[in-house]
Formats: sequence, C-alpha cells, structure tokens
Amino acid sequence: MRTLDAIKYSIGFLLLGLSISRILQFLLQPGATVAYQAFFLDLDEAYDLIQGLAIILIMFIITIPIFLIALLIYLIVIIFNLVAKNSKMVTIGTIIISLISIILGIRAIILTLGIDVVNIFYIFHLIGYIVVVALSLISFKFQLKNNENIK
Repeated sequence: MRTLDAIKYSIGFLLLGLSISRILQFLLQPGATVAYQAFFLDLDEAYDLIQGLAIILIMFIITIPIFLIALLIYLIVIIFNLVAKNSKMVTIGTIIISLISIILGIRAIILTLGIDVVNIFYIFHLIGYIVVVALSLISFKFQLKNNENIK
C-alpha cells in the first residue's frame, strides 16, 4: 500500500510540475503555446499578410480559454490523485488525459519541426506525460493486485 501511495504522490507532484511549466511556457513563449491549438486553424489557408495575422490573432484568442480549462482539469486530476489514491477511475482518467497531452505534444513538435524550431518545453512536457502514463499504469496494476487480495 505504501508503494501505491508513493506512486500516486509522484504522479500528483509530476503533474503539478508540468502545470507550472505550462504556465511558464504561456508567460515566456505565448506563441509556442498556440501550437497546441493548431488543430483548429491552418496558417496555409491565408492568402495574404492580413489574413495570416488575423488567423494568428484568432489562434491566440482561442488559446487563452483552452489553456485555462486545461489547467483546471490538471488541478482536478492532481487533487484526485492525491486524495483518492485507491480509485481506479482516477487512474484511468489520468491515463486518458495524459495520452491526450502526449498526442497534442507530438503534434506541436511536428508542427514546430516544420519551421526548424525545437522548443524545450514541448520535449519536457512530452517526457513528463510519458512518465505519468507509465506511473499510472503501474499504479493501476497495484490497484488490481490489491483488489484481488481483498477477495
């Protein structure tokens, strides 16, 4: 049981660190944060400079509420991981949210490689979420094992 608690605390604090780094990325490199929302608009659709600037402005405006909603979701996941350590649903939710973050991170890296830019925040977030998924899978295995011991 102590191992499961340690894993859950590790997941919670790792997600807290990733959330803080997301805030730092937004404050230090707001343009890099926009790449996560590149699913919605395509810069190649611009016919001239004015349209390109309008698309970038729209993407940045879209970024702010999505960024705040993502931080709220992460805060909820962090709290649930620290409070409800034995809940399999929290573990599954953490895995799903982290997998979505991995997909968005890979997409952002691919988009920025197209313009020959490597952002250290993208790499850090991708590695962090992969570790969160691995720890969550280990946690899920411990939870299944604990349920078998109870029966």
